[in-house]
Amino acid sequence: MAGLLSGCAKEQAVDPPKPLAVAGLDRAEAMALSEDVLARMHFTIEKADPNAGIVRTAPLTGSQWFELWRNDNVGPFNKAEANLQNVRRIVEVRVRQADDAVNIDCRADVQRLSLTEHRTTSSARAYQMHSESTQSLQRLSLSEAQTRNMAWVDLGPDNELAAAVLQRIETRIADRQGGQGE
Repeated sequence: MAGLLSGCAKEQAVDPPKPLAVAGLDRAEAMALSEDVLARMHFTIEKADPNAGIVRTAPLTGSQWFELWRNDNVGPFNKAEANLQNVRRIVEVRVRQADDAVNIDCRADVQRLSLTEHRTTSSARAYQMHSESTQSLQRLSLSEAQTRNMAWVDLGPDNELAAAVLQRIETRIADRQGGQGE
């Protein structure tokens, strides 16, 4: 089904999200909220440097259609692509202290796995194009040459995911600030 609909999904050109400017919040609190939002989105924090104001995630492989609890694929194009390709995303949140506010910016980058193909001698062996699978059992077992030549290709920014991360951070900040006033 995804193969039939994949031609219908078109990648949308989305502008990078505008950074958040939040008054009444210190940098450490903004860092903690950013880490929490990313963890709730199932990203693993690879680096959290409070001195530099950076929270960076480890690469997260895109969720599949049946993983309803995950939300790292934002938009129909990204959902279709993650079900047809091996893609992963890395998110970086930068927190900077300004004079009267904390500025929070986010960038999400997408990468796609590139594998060399096996040489197929007939259409009956097409299932062996990318791995040494059999007709009855499909698995990703790479040859030595494929492992050597395997690479993650940068596809550029995922502005939809970056905007979704900032929206969640903004919501968490509003919830926290709303709870302090009660």
